[in-house]
Amino acid sequence: MRLSRNVSILSILSLTVVTLSQFQNCAPVQPAMQASSSSSDARLIDEFNKAQVQFATSEVQVREDVPAVDINGLCSRSHNGAQLRWTLWATSGDVVARGESRCASGGFNAHVGGLEQVVCGTSYQLVVDGDWGGSASVSFAQRCQPLAMESVGAVEGSPYGTECALEYVPSGESQSPCKQVCYRGNVLMSEMPVEAARCSGMAARLAGP
Repeated sequence: MRLSRNVSILSILSLTVVTLSQFQNCAPVQPAMQASSSSSDARLIDEFNKAQVQFATSEVQVREDVPAVDINGLCSRSHNGAQLRWTLWATSGDVVARGESRCASGGFNAHVGGLEQVVCGTSYQLVVDGDWGGSASVSFAQRCQPLAMESVGAVEGSPYGTECALEYVPSGESQSPCKQVCYRGNVLMSEMPVEAARCSGMAARLAGP
């Protein structure tokens, strides 16, 4: 009986995590992301069972040129109406930004502002604490602007509001300098290297006459 109940809880939570991920960071999953999705989902479920609060992903990357961004997460429906406090911490231990949210219908939203103080390419920690004692954290980073960027159409089947672009960032001979990235709500959904030729126009413009 207990085993059946646990399996049922895990099944419901797995579906909730997938649904929330599609709401915030949804896009066709790239092959590189599929390999670790099972272990990542298992870890998120385990952490949720312990703390009754959890971010939808283990890492969040956002655009460099935005002052604020909304980050969603899960909370147990048994805590609906409970207050949550979030804090964005620098590795030095300094508080970059903080705010409040509430658990509603099994989810919460942290409107993280003050991103003008964030240094791109640097790792921060976003922590949320529930008034019942539960806590969760996620790695938070602001992506640095590429040398050049060019908008492209979103992948077929992507949710409304998805914006994609080609980024030109020379990084050595072993890696393609061209990447296709997609954002939704200024949060990175997917990133994958593409043929260098797709960024040849941007490279030529940077090189000049």
